[in-house]
Amino acid sequence: MNLFGSGQARILGMVLAGSYSLYFLKMKKGVPVEFFLYFLWLIWAAAGYIVAEDKDKFLDIFKTVLQIGVMSFAIAGITYERRSISTNFLSMALGGLIILIFSVAEEGLGAVLNPLEKSRFTGTTSNPNFLAWNLVMLVMALLYFWGKKKDWKIRSILGALISISTYSIIVTASRKTFLGLIVLIFAWLWTSYKNELKRRPSYFIVIFFLILALYSVTDYMIENTYMGTRFREDIVDNPITERRQGYHRIIFYKEGLKLLMDNPIFGIGLGNFQVYSEFDAESHSEYIEVVSSTGIIGAFLYFSIYILLWRRLTKIKKQSTDWEVSYTAGLLKAGMVMMLVIGFGRPHFSNLLAWIYLSSAIGYAWSQERRLSYEGQLYYDWFTSREFRGRELGNDRGKMRCGEGDHVRY
Repeated sequence: MNLFGSGQARILGMVLAGSYSLYFLKMKKGVPVEFFLYFLWLIWAAAGYIVAEDKDKFLDIFKTVLQIGVMSFAIAGITYERRSISTNFLSMALGGLIILIFSVAEEGLGAVLNPLEKSRFTGTTSNPNFLAWNLVMLVMALLYFWGKKKDWKIRSILGALISISTYSIIVTASRKTFLGLIVLIFAWLWTSYKNELKRRPSYFIVIFFLILALYSVTDYMIENTYMGTRFREDIVDNPITERRQGYHRIIFYKEGLKLLMDNPIFGIGLGNFQVYSEFDAESHSEYIEVVSSTGIIGAFLYFSIYILLWRRLTKIKKQSTDWEVSYTAGLLKAGMVMMLVIGFGRPHFSNLLAWIYLSSAIGYAWSQERRLSYEGQLYYDWFTSREFRGRELGNDRGKMRCGEGDHVRY
């Protein structure tokens, strides 16, 4: 006998997340501006109920994003309290590996080892794009531990897992996710290792061979996989720009822009794009879905979250003297670039995994920004104190860093 169904489990999760959120607010820790914007966006989106053609679809999506908002706030708060994002990435890595293992067990090695087969690898998810999305997030989590672990044995294992995940993405034939993966790798190299190249020119050799490997993988994919066949069909054999009937993804954008022009303020209501589309389908786009559903003001509130988070991470990367913190900030920025690219082919606002990542990044950036601000004030007080006026700081500066001797909570 099941005491809890999926609905009851979801309610229990909401109660737990909501309880922690209330506790966090009671402790007067403050709230990141990103979450002010998120809940302002939710309030604005709620007004879409008035204009929504299909109110049941609206309520389904609205309940989903509300639950995601509460759970995301709890995740950000826990990350802030821990001042570490390791547990978050470990959860993402374990979740992705479990999905991959069970997916291979579900379909068998034959389906995975035959990339030319004109059927897409779906595994336990029943949706190849969703499986690929989980796998690219797995790769990002593995890249995080790559930066933390210097032992060559551990890095060899991580490299093997990244290779297996990349191959599995190819077998899903999800083109947008594969492009997102390539963008993630290049953005990761740029944001996390750009400064290292100045100090260690030998890194150029490593990056050269990595780029060569990516080129080889892409060439193999184009020539020897069903994903490559799909790419060639849309770009070479039957270009999407020359099709008489048009390409449905481009038509989605045209429909979305028309809906925005007709409903610029409140949009058409969450979940209602499908009602107006000639394909009776979602827009498959983060940008079209948000702007057409919540209007210009809603889109401004929502995408401002990305802008503010990017600024926080940039500030941390520039000011932090801790290599691990700088590396993590760079990887989180690379993940944001990857999400924005994949967002042209899938919506993130109603996806829990996307917001687990974003809320983890917000909580981590918030805690590190507070730490840097506190250290700056601590140094100022230290330098201007009568005891140290006119004296050289020497090695005492390291002793005054937060967490190195003084157990101060901020």
